[in-house]
Amino acid sequence: MEALSSRFEPDLDKAYEILRDGLSGVALDSTRQELKLSEGASDLELARSLLGLAAASSLGELGKGTRAPDSEPPPDDEEANSTQSADRSLVGRIGKSGRDGVKLEEIDIASLTDIAVGGSLKQRRAALARIGEMLDELGRDELRQVTEMLDSVRDVELALDLESLRERLGGARGRSARADKENWRKSVQKLSGTVDVFWDGEHVGEPFLAMEGEARARILLRVRELPDALCAHLCAVLEGDDGTTSREDRRALLESLRFAADPRLLPTLVTLLDSGSSPIVVEAARSLRRLDDARALPALQRAYDRNAVHETRAVVASALGEHGDTRGLEYVRELLEHDSDATVAAALEALDTLGGREDTKVVVALLDRRGVKRAALHTLARIGDARALEELHRIAQTGRSGADVALAEDAIAAITARMRLRGEDAAEEGHTSSFAIEEHEERPRTSAGIRFRAFRRYIAGLFWLALSAKRRGIGRLEMAAELRPEWAQPRALIGLTYARQGRHAKAISAFRRALESDHIAVERNPVFARALATSFLKRAEEVERDGRRDVALGLLGEALDIDLRRTPAALRFELQRKRRELKRLVSGKSAARLSIGGTR
Repeated sequence: MEALSSRFEPDLDKAYEILRDGLSGVALDSTRQELKLSEGASDLELARSLLGLAAASSLGELGKGTRAPDSEPPPDDEEANSTQSADRSLVGRIGKSGRDGVKLEEIDIASLTDIAVGGSLKQRRAALARIGEMLDELGRDELRQVTEMLDSVRDVELALDLESLRERLGGARGRSARADKENWRKSVQKLSGTVDVFWDGEHVGEPFLAMEGEARARILLRVRELPDALCAHLCAVLEGDDGTTSREDRRALLESLRFAADPRLLPTLVTLLDSGSSPIVVEAARSLRRLDDARALPALQRAYDRNAVHETRAVVASALGEHGDTRGLEYVRELLEHDSDATVAAALEALDTLGGREDTKVVVALLDRRGVKRAALHTLARIGDARALEELHRIAQTGRSGADVALAEDAIAAITARMRLRGEDAAEEGHTSSFAIEEHEERPRTSAGIRFRAFRRYIAGLFWLALSAKRRGIGRLEMAAELRPEWAQPRALIGLTYARQGRHAKAISAFRRALESDHIAVERNPVFARALATSFLKRAEEVERDGRRDVALGLLGEALDIDLRRTPAALRFELQRKRRELKRLVSGKSAARLSIGGTR
């Protein structure tokens, strides 16, 4: 270092200016001479020398206690720091540098599983990666803790991390996950050929957008494992370089990449963030929030300072919070009092990364506001304050919507995991899960004779279905359901049969009746839950093609009111994405009608 800096007296200010503004269009002969480079030295050699010089000068300043004169001094009191850094418990010290920091290598498997449930997004991903490193060394009891955690965590954001762990397990879970991975590989291989044909001009439609929604979501939730060529294709389409994809389609594709967290997308996401279009900026910011790369921070800071639209600025503030910048905290707290549900929901999204215990009371109060209730439930899970438990248990026990109950139970699980990590008492005495309450409710009981007759018809229905006599089998199941109205199994099986035949409208009708009989039995059965969610999605796509977007929107909303935790992550993601897309289209159509009406 000393030898490098003692050869000459370099103009450091000029060097930093060149590095900041770039090499193009600048006369650099004198700089080459100063750096002892030949006249024919390439720009690459020049850039390397400049970077070496800058690094050497920076290293020389280490330990001198200097600080730029225009920078603000660090706050003296701890409360001036962000809410995240104020947590001195194990949760707040995980991943921190310095004497007080805690490394994941120092944490046992029980605490790692709690972090995977109740930590921040970065902590949860890191904990899952660490569990993967330890997996081959775990004992039977530790492996059981991991499998229980994998069964309970169903966050779409962690889909790839969770699947990577499941693939390494033994038994049915591992076989199923490995089979899914193999099917994914085959789909990617086929897609690669289609993409090549598309760029050769022999294929009209963009291959990803031409896929069915669930199939596309399944592939894009594993973007980090895609070949470089497919990732480059995605970037080109998002930037409009293909010349065929509409702006709305590019936005839909960008929305599908929300949880990708692939550093290869960074340059494209930054370009889109600087585009100035609010809908695109929002989705680019959400993608950058999940990307653990320091290069995203300057772009997000520019976007925050540049945007004035409340929803856009709040989402950018959320992304900044994930990267450790809390400048938007007071701003989003003020937005919680806004009249618009969309604005309040965006502010709650920001509190996922910026919020702390002092925000709990305000967020709990928003649980009574129907339009933002689910956003508030999600935020309470991330804040992790035990004072919210009482209200969360109330929703879990009395919630009318399966989706509300699921979100409340997930929030309870996250908060109690954090309590265990903090050494607090996580006992839930006096609270009973909603499942237990439903299962022990007094239900109308039919006589033993009628139950036997119903069961006999149910078995007959299974027999005829096994022989592919679908009509006769469904008839027997209908008889069983009529004899025992409180029994959901026959109607759910009818719905499953119709779903496998591709008769989604009839499947929905049967599933609705099954849910009315016993929604817990249907929602807790992974086979029924998946067929139900798929039927709602496929039927929504069918009626949308017929021009009935409002009907499609209603179907998707109905599906998302159900507890879908036991359905695949890609299916849940696509239901949510499709609903957001249709809401935008319906809102845009309504606005256009109002505009036309006003000009008459």
